[in-house]
Amino acid sequence: MAVPHGVNGLASAVGEKALPYVIFFTPVIIGICGRVLYGYLPKRLVIPLGVTGWVIGLSLIYWYFWFGPGGPGH
Repeated sequence: MAVPHGVNGLASAVGEKALPYVIFFTPVIIGICGRVLYGYLPKRLVIPLGVTGWVIGLSLIYWYFWFGPGGPGH
């Protein structure tokens, strides 16, 4: 089965048969953990932590596509 660019490493790590389940259930688990932790976080920190999470996540994605998996110097 042909997988899109960037998923090849994940496919080799988990196997091609498990790949769709990993891709589907990872956001589901993150969502469930978020709903559980939402009750324990002070309400004034929810938005700042969410924005921080998006900034870090997008930065990591851009880092990977701009510099490659090893980053500069590798």
